Amino acid sequence: MAKAKIFKPKLIITDFDGCLTDDRVWLNEHGEEFVAANRKDGLGIKRVKKLGIEVIIASTEENKVVSARGKKHNLEVLQGLEDKKVALNKYLENRKIKWNEVWYIGNEVNDRSEEHTSELQSRFGISYAVFCLK
Repeated sequence: MAKAKIFKPKLIITDFDGCLTDDRVWLNEHGEEFVAANRKDGLGIKRVKKLGIEVIIASTEENKVVSARGKKHNLEVLQGLEDKKVALNKYLENRKIKWNEVWYIGNEVNDRSEEHTSELQSRFGISYAVFCLK
């Protein structure tokens, strides 16, 4: 059986919540949200970028924490995306990057649903979405 060859992407797109956090949120008495990020993600991003692979964060939510983590790791952040497919299509078109040159990391049902699988994920060279149903 022939082994599948995994290619080096030009770009890795990752969701934020649940991919660069542990997917939990804490609230204080003022309704402010707090999340936990893992320092190992930052090390991984740094190593990937040293290989010449660009990394961006794409999130449907808009949050100062996402901006702060992006800034810390010198990542472009696309947030407040109502329709990831449309936004990412425009982004890739502007950058002249083909869908099959991209790896996508998601974690939730909206990253793995039938609509997104056929309309979004199937376009990527490699896509990975994990989610837990409780």
